[in-house]
Amino acid sequence: MKVKEKLIREARIRKDYKQHDIAHFLGVSQSQYSKLENGEVHFDITQLGLLLDKLELNPLDVIQFS
Repeated sequence: MKVKEKLIREARIRKDYKQHDIAHFLGVSQSQYSKLENGEVHFDITQLGLLLDKLELNPLDVIQFS
């Protein structure tokens, strides 16, 4: 499973959320969230689900299945 981090970043910015806001929502540090958003580490499926709900994104648009 590959996550299209660029779409997540664009949606976050469009909704005027800062990385700190989303990090707090997910219960992680801003640094950790930055690594998630940049693809340096992978999203936990639970975190990803919460994030997609928060940003009102369709999982089929964000998740690329191989």
